[in-house]
Formats: sequence, C-alpha cells, structure tokens
Amino acid sequence: MRRHDQAVLPVPIRPIRSGNGPAGLSLSAFLSGILPYYNPNTPHPDPAVHEKLMENLDKSLIDQDLEWCESLESLGTSTRPLSVLYDSLVRPGADLGAQISSRLAWQSDHSKHIAHLVLGETTIGGSWNTYDPEMLAVSSASWLDLPGFSISDWLQGTPLIPRLPSVAIAHYMKCYADELGLSKNIIPHSKVTSIRKTGDVWTVCGLRADCTCFTYTSKHLVLACGKMKQKQLELPTENPILPIVYDAPGMKSYMLSDCTLGTSENNARVVVVGDGISSADAIRLCLDHEIPVLHVMRRTERQLRNTVFSRLSPSQYTEYHKVYRLMIGKDVHPLYEGILASTVVDVDEKSVLTISTPKGNRYEKSSMLVVCIGRVSDLEGILQGKYTFSGYQSDQDPTLFCVGSFAGDHFVRYLVGGCLDVARSIHAFYKDNNNNDT
Repeated sequence: MRRHDQAVLPVPIRPIRSGNGPAGLSLSAFLSGILPYYNPNTPHPDPAVHEKLMENLDKSLIDQDLEWCESLESLGTSTRPLSVLYDSLVRPGADLGAQISSRLAWQSDHSKHIAHLVLGETTIGGSWNTYDPEMLAVSSASWLDLPGFSISDWLQGTPLIPRLPSVAIAHYMKCYADELGLSKNIIPHSKVTSIRKTGDVWTVCGLRADCTCFTYTSKHLVLACGKMKQKQLELPTENPILPIVYDAPGMKSYMLSDCTLGTSENNARVVVVGDGISSADAIRLCLDHEIPVLHVMRRTERQLRNTVFSRLSPSQYTEYHKVYRLMIGKDVHPLYEGILASTVVDVDEKSVLTISTPKGNRYEKSSMLVVCIGRVSDLEGILQGKYTFSGYQSDQDPTLFCVGSFAGDHFVRYLVGGCLDVARSIHAFYKDNNNNDT
C-alpha cells in the first residue's frame, strides 16, 4: 500500500474555502483585492440607492457601511438585501428584460489581498464540470457573470445567443481564474474528508488525486461546496438488472451502450422520477430519441404551477416550456405519460416498479429508471460538530460561513452578492484586528 505523505500548513493561518465553483471563485476574487466601486456616471435606476451610494464614492462596496440597504423599500423586502443590491447594480432591470449596463467599476487593490486557499474536488468550475456539455444553461449568459471579469469581457463582445452551453460556462470559469490571477489560490482535485475546530483554529484534512493526504489550518472557514451529490431514491429492495441513473448525462451514457431502448427488443418504458429542470432534460432526451417515457412527479398540478419551472419565459426557454405543458396536461405526446402526486416505492426482480398514486398502487415494467430529485451537499460526516446557518454566518461560530447553493443561493446572479457579504465580514475582521499577515 502506498504511504500517504502529509502536507501540513500550521502557519501562516489563512481563510479556507471548500469548493471551486462560481461561489468559491467569486469569494476568492473579493479576498484577492478585486473590489467593486459605484460608478456615478451611470446612475442606479432607483434614486434612493443612487443617493446612498454617492455618499461613499471613494470606498468600495467591501469597505463601506451598507446596512442602509436593509431599510430601503426596494431592497428590504428580501431576506438578503445585499444580494439584491449587488444584482441590481450589475444588471439593473434584468427581471423586466432590460439590457442596461453595469453600474459598477472594478479596481484591483493588492493591499486588500487576504491570503487564502480554495479547495475543490473537481477542476475549476465545480459542478459545471459534471453537466451535459451540450445542455444550455438555464440562466442567460449575463446572469452568470462573476465579479470583475464578465462573460462579455471573456468573449470580447455580447454573446450571439442568450443562453450558453454548460461546457462554455465551465471554460469561462477556468479562464476567469487565470485572468484574475486566482489560480495560485486554488487547489483542485482535493477531496476534503474531515473538518474540525480546535480552540480558535479550523483544521481541514483530505486526499489529493494522487492519494497523498493534506492538512490545512485556518482562522476562518467558508463552505462553498455546493450540492454535488445526487439524492438517492431509497427503495426497500434492490434490482441488479434494472439500470438506475441520476441525471441526463448518465442516461445519455447508458443509451450509447444499449441501443435497444425504445425498440421492439426492449419496449418497456423509461421511467423518469422528478419534476424539476433535470427531469425535463431526461424527458427531452427520451422524446428526441423516440423512446417512450413515464414521468412520475411528486407535486400536484397546482404545486407545479407555483414552481420556478413554471415561470420560465416561453420565448427564452422553448424546450423547457414544451415539457412543462406536457407535465401539467396542456399538451400531449404519443410517447409521454405523466402522473402527478406520485412516487416510486419499490422494484421487483423483473424490473417492475411499484408506483404509489392518489388512486392506489400502479405497476410499471421499466427499461431504465432515471431519478432526478435534486442534489445535496456531501458534507455529512465531514464537518464535525453541529452548526446551523440562518444567513451566511454560522449561528454557533462567527468564523464559519457558507455561500452558494449550500447557503440557499442556487443561482449565480444571487450567490455573488452572498460572497460579497462574507468577504466584507472577513475583511472587517482583519481590519479591526490590524492583522492581514494571514
């Protein structure tokens, strides 16, 4: 057995972020001295916001007091007004379809740099590396901009299509890290296996890709790990014959290895479980390849009409809108059947699924089960101790933070504001303690 070498970094102690996706990259930028300033030459559409920001033109959003945004009527209705403020500055009027330029100017100030490490289990880009390369991002390109270097900057012009494929977004994030000089802070292919607090120091242990161990210590810890682990469908029995996959890429890989799906040799339907974007991708894949599909959804029709899925613009998200109309019964397709308020509860040795429906159990022989019921963080058993978060900062420990989807910000356009919030807290700590020799 290969001996595991250990890399120990006892001093200097520095902030550590777990996760190298958009949240980890955004926070790294803010801690590297990439600072946003209000640009008075392009006033904010809200006069009250403009007036407040004019009071501190010489200070970045990192350094000035922004508590006032909690009391502004246009921002205060949100539980996270700073995220809304940042979003409204970067893309004013975006929700109304307006194409208005950013109200921020960016400056790089090396004196504001706080030494830090970003640990990521994947290459730079986080979960974007795991998506189907051909899948179009749900968000429009401008909504995926990271601080200080937008997608338009990267492309040297406005994208020709409003939504880019995920492979392009993953490549943008790699270029983003290089352009802003963040790569030196990022340690990819590092799997964190243990996080514990001893005294006032966090200790993070894990494994590199070459199976050597690492240990890092830090005064501050930020969980930016997102939700990489697919939720599993718990069934009382196992069927080693029935293929079970958990996303469209997994389904596509299986289809390449089994050409009998949807043919007379294998006429059992594919069963897709879930009622979100990922399940819609699986439905589209089935219909595009003329494979019959049974769609099992937990929500009722009324609940479906109140999801984010239902509010996607038909003109911008044509492919998802078509699936949504099938889901709620507004359209029909000869290869599609959907059942609402239902769940798969068992499978037998002949690949027959037991489906619990409002009308009782239903039995369906399946050629493949595609489970798209969301993702969870895989921190269970890794973070030692019980910690809760009512915002971005732990309720139990002021040196522990979370950002991104782990904090409930599932869209890039909002998670950057959350990273700004955390960066402000960390900058304030070192400023108050006159201690940036991290």
